[in-house]
Amino acid sequence: MTKRIVLFFAIAALAALFSQTASAQFGTPGIDLNAPTRTYTPEEKERMQEIDKNYKDTMKKVPDKQKAYDPWAGARQDSSNGSTTKR
Repeated sequence: MTKRIVLFFAIAALAALFSQTASAQFGTPGIDLNAPTRTYTPEEKERMQEIDKNYKDTMKKVPDKQKAYDPWAGARQDSSNGSTTKR
């Protein structure tokens, strides 16, 4: 009797598992992943190009990042020489 109950629950669990993976193949209601992309008017395209140009011009004005200051640089051994010493 208990073997039948265990078998029943095992089959039910497998059925639930397989039905869940099969439902993942179907699309979510209200979300269309194949929707046509939005077309922009010439004014919008021009505005977007102007924004991109301004952004690129601004990024050219930003100075390069300076090397970070390391106050302990003199206290450590230089590991770039290739020698490794254990203490």
